[in-house]
Amino acid sequence: MPTSPAATASDIPAPLDLPLGAASTSRVLRTAGALFAGRGLGNVSLELLAEESGTPLDALRAQYPTIESALAVSLAFMNVGLQDAGFKGQRPRGWASFDAFTATLSRGMNTPGLYQLYSDVNVAAVDPKHPAHDWLVQHHDFILEHMRVSIATGIEDGQIRAEADPEELHRQLTVFLLGVVPAWRVLGERFSLEQAFLEFKELMVRRFATPGYLASRAA
Repeated sequence: MPTSPAATASDIPAPLDLPLGAASTSRVLRTAGALFAGRGLGNVSLELLAEESGTPLDALRAQYPTIESALAVSLAFMNVGLQDAGFKGQRPRGWASFDAFTATLSRGMNTPGLYQLYSDVNVAAVDPKHPAHDWLVQHHDFILEHMRVSIATGIEDGQIRAEADPEELHRQLTVFLLGVVPAWRVLGERFSLEQAFLEFKELMVRRFATPGYLASRAA
């Protein structure tokens, strides 16, 4: 029996001119994400994906010739869902955008196997020939753009000091994530990614926040 959640045409990222159609593609990608997260990168086949999503194998192969191609698109699809849930269709300003990022992180942590999958892909997709390499580059570009918007709006609102550098913050966040994800994988439930990110944000607040913002928090 198919195990994928219900989906609508609006769930699928552009473009929509796909052989399976938008709604079926959404169902396939939701199922693929759950399978990759639950079973790991090397334990999902097109045959399994077709069975679990209730999709004819020939039709699935017409859109995704290899399981690797389905992986790359399903990662992008999962990112859209996590970002929509965390940001709720808005672009928070300043330090509030860090809270939205934390909400996205928390949702990902509560999806079984998802961060294991992300960390595996972050290693494997460093190779430019890997089908998920473009996704990995876009993923890091998204985080950098998020940092830029957070800092720019925070400066405008008087929350963040004008000398704050989004690229420096992005580098620090990248190094932070490279450290905490292995710790989380080793320590399991004893280590909270969400708490670690909140503490990282607090360090950034102490370094980059304006006196006015710090005073408003203390009031």
